[in-house]
Parts: sequence; C-alpha cells; structure tokens
Amino acid sequence: MKKILIILLVLVPFASHATRVNTYKILPIEGFQVLMDEDLIKANPRIEKAGIPNLKKCLKRIEKELPKAFISFSKKDGMKIFISPSRKMFNRTGMFFVPKDNGSFRTGLEGLMSNAIVIIDESIFMDADILYYYLVHEFAHYYHFNVLGYTNKDIWHKYHAARAMPSYKIANFDLSNHLEFFAELSAMFFTTRGELRKIDKGAVSLMEKIWEPEGKGMMKYTPDWGVTSPRK
Repeated sequence: MKKILIILLVLVPFASHATRVNTYKILPIEGFQVLMDEDLIKANPRIEKAGIPNLKKCLKRIEKELPKAFISFSKKDGMKIFISPSRKMFNRTGMFFVPKDNGSFRTGLEGLMSNAIVIIDESIFMDADILYYYLVHEFAHYYHFNVLGYTNKDIWHKYHAARAMPSYKIANFDLSNHLEFFAELSAMFFTTRGELRKIDKGAVSLMEKIWEPEGKGMMKYTPDWGVTSPRK
C-alpha cells in the first residue's frame, strides 16, 4: 500500500498538467492556427493588444522568407502555435517545440499540445527581430522532426564534425545535441548569414541545400521514422 501511495504522489503533479482542461482562444494568423490560453488573456490583456500584433509581424516575415513549400506543408500537417503562461508549462521560459504524438504522459502537457510551438507568455513581447529568430529556431525543429528525419545523415555528420573543432561556437546554444545544432544554424542562416559564413562556410552550404528556395530541397528527404512525408 505504501508503494502504491508513493507512486501516486510522484505521478499526480504530471497528471494534473496533462489532464486538466485548458481553454483557448483560436486565432488564424497568416494561415497558422494560434491558440491563446484564456487564463493568460484575462491575467494579461497586453497579450492581445501588443503581443499578437508582434507575433503576426513575425509570422508574416516567416511566410515571406522561408520556403513556400515548407510553409504550405507545415500548415497542412496541422502544426500549431500555443501561447501559454509559464506556470502551466512547469515555469519554463522562452519557447519550445513539442514533437508530433509525443504523448501527454511523456511531456507532462495536455495531449492537444502536440506538433506545436509553445510560446511562453512574456516571450511574445520580445523585440520583433529576436522573436523572429527564435521562431525560426522552433520551425527548424519542426522541419527536422517531420521532414528531414531525426537521424538525417547530413545534419548528423556536420554536427559531429563541428564537435571535433574546439573553437567552434554558434550563437546561443552549445553543441549538446544535433537538434539544437541544426535549429541554431537555421536561425542564423535566415537572420545573420554573414556571421554564420565567418564561423563555418560549410554550414552555410548545408543550409542552402536543406532550405533551398521554394522548398525544392525538402522534396529530396524522406523521414527516417514514421512521420508524414512531403513527397506524398
């Protein structure tokens, strides 16, 4: 009985986040499905007055600068953007990506929050250029998981080559894993390409291959594990 009680005490904090009913205001912004936590709207009206226009500006830029085929695919694939309070996201800050079918028990988040970029409340008020940078970073995670494949060889080899160079340093993340490596290279490629070229010309060439204009590059890839392929 004691063992059962201990297990329940451990699981309750996670289950409460995963099973609680949250309500959202749904906004179509530039063709993306944006879900705003209604508790957050009540607590901070600036989210709608200032935050949403800021997000709209950034999504409009993403629509313009990222490959059209990729943007079209992400919308058809049902990628969502959540705006949620930190207290409901285990006091996280910034933003993060939740892969498709990741499971509410595994993440501690509700099941609806899958295949989604999650923006934590105050982050939506970032300077537009900074917000754009981090959004591209999260879109790159989506691209990596749902199109290129988690074990994409081009990214994997480049990542390990970079790790072998003691002086290799990209903007905001270390070389802890290949997912963050690719996301950060992508963010730099679309915002500070000249700086990335000074760090690693080969990385720019790889990004040009993967993020080809009009998304022609994405058509070359088939995911390495059961997710939707853009070639269908």
